[in-house]
Amino acid sequence: MEIQLDKLPEARLYENHNQTTLKKWCQGLRYFHYMRARRGHNCEGDSFAAHFNYQGRADLLEKLGQLKITLQEVGEDDLVFDPLKSYSIDDLDRIKYTIPGLPDLIQPNKESLFGYEVHLCIQQHTFELIVAGTQSQSAYEVSDSDYEVCLSIEKELDKLGWSSFLDQEIKKQPHCISATLYPELYR
Repeated sequence: MEIQLDKLPEARLYENHNQTTLKKWCQGLRYFHYMRARRGHNCEGDSFAAHFNYQGRADLLEKLGQLKITLQEVGEDDLVFDPLKSYSIDDLDRIKYTIPGLPDLIQPNKESLFGYEVHLCIQQHTFELIVAGTQSQSAYEVSDSDYEVCLSIEKELDKLGWSSFLDQEIKKQPHCISATLYPELYR
């Protein structure tokens, strides 16, 4: 992962939420970070996200098992996305995406975690729990309701001892509002 040590301009950082709100969120969360929209295709919304490391298939399945999340295997009738293939409009709702490095497992989307709806996205060696839209039902905006959900999930993750699994690399990305790049929000 390339390290980007540049920060978002203040106008963009505070476009949706003021400094007081961001300070409260930043100082209150330990697993989750406020993720400012990167903009562009599929990156147009704000969220709260917690990133975790895993070491291979068995470790991923064990960790997700602790969260009571079961991944689906690709079935014979599943239409698996192929970037070199064209699809009809009728196929779009049927397409399944697989997990990078685990082509027999379907990429999850919305999952129930400790009674809350989260989005789960799995990459090659990390996975991310995403909270957004608790109040607005929009996957592109966050509010104090989402912050409260994050606090509740963090309490459960603490019980599981998950702080050691946190991916520290994400803190170096400009859209991740972390103490690494935005220390002024953590004082």
